[in-house]
Amino acid sequence: MSPPSVYSIDAGLPFAEQMARGLMALAGTPEQLARALVLVPSRRSGQALQAAFLSVSDGEAMLLPRMVPIGDISDEVNQGDPIGALLDDAAPDLPPAISAMRRQLLLAKLLRHFRLGDHYPTHPQAMLLANSLAQLLDQLYNADASAAALRDLLPDDFSAHWQDILALLTILIERWPAILADEGAMDAVDRRNSFIRWQARHWQQTQPDNLIVVAGSTGSIKATRDLIAVVAALPNGYVVLPGLDRGAGDLWIDIAADSTHPQHALAELLGALSLRPDQVYDWPGLPVASPTQQARRQFMREIFRPSAVTAAWQRLGDSAEVPGRAALDNLKILTARDRREEASLIALCLREVLETQEKTAALITPDRQLAELVIAELKRWDITIEDSAGRLLASTTTGKFLQLLANAVADDLAPLSLLALLKHAYAAGGIKRHDFQANLIDLELAILRGARPAIPGIDGLVVAAPTEVLQNFVKQHVAAPLHPLCAAWGAASPTLASLVAGLAETAELLAADVTDPASGQPDRGQGALRLWDGVDGQAAARLLADIEIDGRDFEIVANDLPQILQQTLETVTVHPHGSPHPRLAILGAVEARMQSADRIIIAGFNEGNGPPRPTSDPWMNTKMRKAVGLPP
Repeated sequence: MSPPSVYSIDAGLPFAEQMARGLMALAGTPEQLARALVLVPSRRSGQALQAAFLSVSDGEAMLLPRMVPIGDISDEVNQGDPIGALLDDAAPDLPPAISAMRRQLLLAKLLRHFRLGDHYPTHPQAMLLANSLAQLLDQLYNADASAAALRDLLPDDFSAHWQDILALLTILIERWPAILADEGAMDAVDRRNSFIRWQARHWQQTQPDNLIVVAGSTGSIKATRDLIAVVAALPNGYVVLPGLDRGAGDLWIDIAADSTHPQHALAELLGALSLRPDQVYDWPGLPVASPTQQARRQFMREIFRPSAVTAAWQRLGDSAEVPGRAALDNLKILTARDRREEASLIALCLREVLETQEKTAALITPDRQLAELVIAELKRWDITIEDSAGRLLASTTTGKFLQLLANAVADDLAPLSLLALLKHAYAAGGIKRHDFQANLIDLELAILRGARPAIPGIDGLVVAAPTEVLQNFVKQHVAAPLHPLCAAWGAASPTLASLVAGLAETAELLAADVTDPASGQPDRGQGALRLWDGVDGQAAARLLADIEIDGRDFEIVANDLPQILQQTLETVTVHPHGSPHPRLAILGAVEARMQSADRIIIAGFNEGNGPPRPTSDPWMNTKMRKAVGLPP
């Protein structure tokens, strides 16, 4: 009988650390460990596993196994092709992946020609709908669902509104393959899944002799689930599941039927592998669970009992299955009157941990605003900590600056919008920041408080300035930097690319805090270095560059730019690339799967945050999604 190949690391144990210890034990020698291949859900989970190897080896030099992320493709944007690192020369030569921006713009152009209700969508509406349509396409790819199944839905089952949307959706999806063929590209998710399926077939035909491990994946993507099944059948293949509830017993049938249950994805994966939870084994080297850990797992099992069988709670008092008081050992509940007080309490709990040498702590929260408040509170003690779950580009310093710039020009440089822009930390206009702000204060007191100047725009500011000094300030350090964007704004037929090019040039000129001696204008190069510095600046620069390349044939009304820019900035998540704090961490729910700490603080899992409120799907209702094979 072959040894078991599907394992689990129970909840409550440090997944990455136990994963690293087990891999070292299975490999046996440093050479075998270096030849091993570990498939992880994302780049960040791979980084956590690398840190765990460093921890368990006490910092000794070692050759780590190759770690390849195969999960959420959004985590790999602009970081190369991780699946390509897995393949060999025999892999199929597929077309390149279409960029996310190019795909959104192509779908938006399609949508602009379809009437929705009583009108055609505006450019911002088309861009927003295009983004949701792109997500639907990716969901169809990941669930291995057929878009052709849309034609088989019975129109009589739905209202006229949904029938119209269904007809439109069918046309769009049927046209999309031809558009991709003209572009000579593939959808990134479809391409990733095709490579994963090819790799699964390749390993079936030619079994590798090195250690291959799938670590921490729940198999929520159909292609990944197929690859996991192949790895589980390999002689040197191992699948390690995160926190499988192997004591669920009769509840497992209800868990498999409840798509909202935390273990549902694992239930579907085990179903595909034809395994029951009790057939999954302990990962090698796991410590024996303490009475507190056993009681807490039982306690959590009851908390997450599927809704169909929660009536069993009434009988817990008469049952030997009732969780013991040990489940609450070392557990404290703190309540706060508001978010500010909550952040202060969390910061104090994190700060207290640093009083004990080598003790660690982590905050786990889905609330990114709460995470920002905690970061600010910790700075009072000169403690710098990063949110590993990242933040939206729209909420970063660079993102806000770009948004304020677009808003000011769209508002014809009205006093309120202009002041919001010029008071931003990046605004310097070619002189030192403190000199710029001193002149701005005089300008504000003179003409920017109260009604708009009689003449709109820059010309009105110059005319209204009461002194020659302020007039020169407006001309040289406000008007000159703003000229490229204002010129693009006034063009006869502006495109999204031309407006964004003007936005980028103006942003660089306005961010410069020195003047180019040759031209007498703000030093654009120095402003670019200042503006695009850091992870948020780099992400913004990549985004604007993509729009400039892909939006050349996308004509828009200039005043639509602020709304489109805001929507686009909110689709990009910026992850920190700096050195994390050695003992404190702020994690999202996904990052926490691989992490552990001496003190865990769970916060922000309030109604609407965790789990998040379901977003409205403009394309398909729940019944339609189920009919084509998508999750609800």
